[in-house]
Amino acid sequence: ATIVSGAIAERCSFNGYIIFAAVMTGVIYPISTHWFWSGNAFMADLGYSDFAGSGVVHLAGGICALVGAIILGPRLDRFNDDKSMYIAGHNIPHISLGGFILVAGFMAFNGGSQASIRDVIEFTLN
Repeated sequence: ATIVSGAIAERCSFNGYIIFAAVMTGVIYPISTHWFWSGNAFMADLGYSDFAGSGVVHLAGGICALVGAIILGPRLDRFNDDKSMYIAGHNIPHISLGGFILVAGFMAFNGGSQASIRDVIEFTLN
């Protein structure tokens, strides 16, 4: 649900987002993960392989973000008068720090999911 929050920011009320998050985590995400990860997942039968769940999580979040943005429409009246507030861009140290934190978290999460960050994982493509 946090992937979607960036796509619908400033366009959705807080109550609307809470309802969306409940539907996403209670209905949409369980169904999509069942398709990929259950013992009889039809996507696995088609040859789909997912490392640490990243494909399923980002696919579900991305599609829901796109649908939410399409339903809510553009951010109207955001920058068209003198009362609109300009949002300054971020600076290079903040961008670098964010990238470093992202990479460190990625290595910790994926390394932890495999209990190693150096073992060779062998797989075959069908």
